[in-house]
Amino acid sequence: RQRATTYILTAKHCTTKTKGDEYFVIDIPIYDKGNVLIGERVVFAKVKDKDATSDLALLELTDYQNIFPRISIMESQDTNLYIGEDCWASGYALGKSIMVTKGLVGPMERANVGGLGYTDYLRATAQIAGGNSGGGLYHQSLDGSYKMIGVATAAIPSSGFIALWTPLSKIAPFLAKNLPGGKD
Repeated sequence: RQRATTYILTAKHCTTKTKGDEYFVIDIPIYDKGNVLIGERVVFAKVKDKDATSDLALLELTDYQNIFPRISIMESQDTNLYIGEDCWASGYALGKSIMVTKGLVGPMERANVGGLGYTDYLRATAQIAGGNSGGGLYHQSLDGSYKMIGVATAAIPSSGFIALWTPLSKIAPFLAKNLPGGKD
């Protein structure tokens, strides 16, 4: 059998460990055809790289099959996002089944999150909870498809629904440097 490699983009703070090497156990949910959670598949992932200037990490899973039947398509960096545009967040809130919430794209915001120093984040009102970190933020592209525009970094506790997302301007160069066929 031929081995397959799957890459998972996530938030760097999701990969922080207190000891040991850079391998993680990941529980991947398994759903039946009615979208009911029926179990989990445990896989091991290796941290391929962590970005020094943002809350991004790339995990590498090697198995005899592709782990995910679908992939997220990243939006083009030259896309204009508009304040007030609809967006959708996906993630495993509270470590449970996948949740999708709708919100609005907000402005870019400069913030110091996780001791990374002040950097730019995309603000959005799509509700997130603990466990959503590293999940994607999507919008509907001009061609009608849904494309990723950010990675969940932090919720602002006192704000109700506002969350900060690592934007495309950080994601694209990080992936170009780390994925096969990418450019530095």
